[in-house]
Amino acid sequence: MDIGLRGLASRKVSQGRYQRKAYATTLTLNRQRADYSAQAKVATDGGNYVGEWVTKWGRHGRGEFTKPKLGTYKGCWLFDKQHGWGLLTYKVDRYEGFWVNGVKHGRGKELDREGREYEGYFVNNLKCGRGILRYPDGSVYDGDWVDGLKTGHGIQKYEDGAEYDGDWANGKKHGKGVFVYASGSKYEGGWVDGHEEGWGILTRTNGERYEGGNLTPPFSPKSFP
Repeated sequence: MDIGLRGLASRKVSQGRYQRKAYATTLTLNRQRADYSAQAKVATDGGNYVGEWVTKWGRHGRGEFTKPKLGTYKGCWLFDKQHGWGLLTYKVDRYEGFWVNGVKHGRGKELDREGREYEGYFVNNLKCGRGILRYPDGSVYDGDWVDGLKTGHGIQKYEDGAEYDGDWANGKKHGKGVFVYASGSKYEGGWVDGHEEGWGILTRTNGERYEGGNLTPPFSPKSFP
């Protein structure tokens, strides 16, 4: 992954390590300046809230908010927004991790309605930084993310045993990488928009080898395995 890109992703997510301490300090100070109620039951924002409440600011502290037919959030609040550690559950979807000003931001775990499980970093509700995504079919991606897409360096293991280790951009293999097919054959070289392109080396399990650019049949990647 480009050094600048790594630095950008790192800066965006580094604050997650300190969010617990910052949240606790901010909450303590704010309680001293407002009409603070230890517990309250309030109908607000189209749902029901049970937890710590500040008359001036609303949900502020720890509490549980349930919105009919949508889901439940249980965790920390600051100035009426999810902020700090919290668990959000829908009918199928689930997110547990850090929030900042009402959005997923920092380290967390997410299960989506398609059964995919992600564990890693988020920035403004999007996967960003280092993270692992596990698919229902057994495939796994472990690598870098930017704005919700695989971007940077990552390793993708497929359900049939194939594996790709290399560069990604906008969710596709792009740059240089090594793809080991389920058969054991291997391609090492350039990739563009998810396809093998440019200079590369193809090696069969029987030792047959081809090296060159813009590979053509019978040694094209599609026919190679």
